[in-house]
Amino acid sequence: MKRGKTWLGSVLLCGSVLVGMAWMSAPVQADWPQWRGKNRDGVVRDCEGPANLPQKLEKEWSIEVGTGHSSPVLSEGMLIIHTGDGTRETIRCVDAKTGQDRWTHSYSVATEKIAAVVGHYGNSPRSTPSIAGDRVIAMGASGLVTCLNRESGQVLWSNDLRKAFPIPYPEFGASASPLIVDSIAILHVGGPQGGMLAALKLENGEPVWTLKDDGPSYSSVVEVAQGKDKNMLVTQTQKTFTGIDMRGKRVWELPFETPYMQNIITTTLAGDLMITGGTSRPLQAYRIQDNGKPKRIWENKAHSIYMNSTVVIDGMVIGVSEKEKGHLFAVDPATGKTLWKKFQRLGENCEVLVCARTLVLMTDAGKLAFLNVSKNGAEVLREYTLTNEPVTTHPILDSGWIYVKDRIQLHAFKL
Repeated sequence: MKRGKTWLGSVLLCGSVLVGMAWMSAPVQADWPQWRGKNRDGVVRDCEGPANLPQKLEKEWSIEVGTGHSSPVLSEGMLIIHTGDGTRETIRCVDAKTGQDRWTHSYSVATEKIAAVVGHYGNSPRSTPSIAGDRVIAMGASGLVTCLNRESGQVLWSNDLRKAFPIPYPEFGASASPLIVDSIAILHVGGPQGGMLAALKLENGEPVWTLKDDGPSYSSVVEVAQGKDKNMLVTQTQKTFTGIDMRGKRVWELPFETPYMQNIITTTLAGDLMITGGTSRPLQAYRIQDNGKPKRIWENKAHSIYMNSTVVIDGMVIGVSEKEKGHLFAVDPATGKTLWKKFQRLGENCEVLVCARTLVLMTDAGKLAFLNVSKNGAEVLREYTLTNEPVTTHPILDSGWIYVKDRIQLHAFKL
């Protein structure tokens, strides 16, 4: 075996064996219909992991789509992406195999800039669309919600919930991705002077319930099981970590603040533990008690996280800390103790995915790596440069294909 220096450090090379790619199971299109995948946990479904990794990825196509932090989503061979150019936002559907347009829907946006983000983040969508059946729900940077037919792109309804608030979006733009539960879309809207969670009927956009709060952060809502036939919605607001029942009633609320109201991460579930955190805050875990209230089980000050969320793999919680400009870490979900930390300077917007027992790491510098991880550490299997442009979106890994959006382009690679 040969070892060579790479952007992650020491990479494992297996000579001429690594010239092709084979999946340990027959490719099954698992889809990636919303933020962080089917269950919002970063796990690639119907994936048993790569058998052989090629020395180079073959790029199948690239198309220019526009700017924004909104990540692509995938359903039945259709990729949908929400982007903008500062004056218009566009929801676009392309064929996943060819990159050819299926349909586009474009609309004007207010010409005033989102002051805190222009020049660094752009005045374009941050929220990732969600797909349920034949419906696509998307929310723009200023909070406008649009529902389209997945096949045709026809606008079925729109709801301008932002009109209810004096400042209609957070300082850095509306970022919470819609969550679809059964026939209901859960949205988090509003700004620094107040906001609300809203449950809208997928059929027509009419409210089922609304719940006022201190305003949305940049975190996205997840659904948490709370015993047989009892689920709740969990998210971060600007100043709290909160749980809401499926009828829109607040069940619990804990103070949770970060500098400049930058609550960003999406809660990860590790068994019955809720893993959360934020910039300048410890990584921490909570468990719902018999009285329905959460209790903090542990915290780990070594691994505060900023613009990314954790994953659970093989009995470990793994993520990228903001410390050391981005180190990869693993903690024991039962105790919160650090199992290991590796690498440095991975960046602010790193994303991690789970494919069976393989960890997939995407950095904001356009680098992608496959890693073998265990409780003893992490070893790079193969790494690639997918683009030289910044990547601040979540990639998709599906049936031997990788899709990634950089600053202005959407790329497709074949493994």
